[in-house]
Amino acid sequence: MLTLAIETSGPCGGVALSHGEKPLAAVSVSSRETHSRRLIPSINWLLERAGVKMEELQCVAASLGPGSFTGIRIGLATVRGLSLGLGIPLAGVPTIDALAGRIAPVPGILLCPVVDARNSRFYTSCYVADKACTRWKRLLPFHISTASDLHDRLEQEGLAGANQEQHVSEGFPHIMFTGDAVSTCAEHINTAFAHRHIIFAPEHLRQPDPVAVAAISSRYLKTDASSGPQPIYVRASQAEEKRAEQLFGVYRT
Repeated sequence: MLTLAIETSGPCGGVALSHGEKPLAAVSVSSRETHSRRLIPSINWLLERAGVKMEELQCVAASLGPGSFTGIRIGLATVRGLSLGLGIPLAGVPTIDALAGRIAPVPGILLCPVVDARNSRFYTSCYVADKACTRWKRLLPFHISTASDLHDRLEQEGLAGANQEQHVSEGFPHIMFTGDAVSTCAEHINTAFAHRHIIFAPEHLRQPDPVAVAAISSRYLKTDASSGPQPIYVRASQAEEKRAEQLFGVYRT
């Protein structure tokens, strides 16, 4: 299936073209321009360079978040328009699932993608490799957390792994973190997981990527653009939080 995938949930947006899980072409753009200004030109440029006509596309996909509220809306509106205009199915891929998809599944590792939510918080979930080690299996719902709260939750779920001083482990012996919040929250993660075996993914794998969105898009196909998919925000927007704080005092997530 010839798929055009869009990633706009983070500041480094991009577009990718794939045939099934095989990537054909991709472009990533990191600039001060908004996604609304650079997205359509990037799509047209990619298709032209790949020698593909818009009418040849068989599916469109976009990242759903969590991440930038504005970016998510722009990406989703774009694929909905393409889906309706071309009469092809669309897929909405959770950004955290796509981040996990950039890392090869490895047994014995608990994978925790972390997407920056500001103020030392991040959007997250956790994953383990399936029995065949072909994909990651999500264990927790998407939620917003601090490093210490995530550690406590993993402890409660029996997923945090072994204390470095222990010889017999419970849960998963290694915990890997990936995502842009590794850069902003690394110190907090190191402190919260001081007695655990933690690994930080290489920096080039920490950003949401349109190629990863395309690769797993077939799992999220929708045939009706008007009924879904829907954005994944996890929390209220900053404007909504500010409004609630003005009306009711301190806003609680």
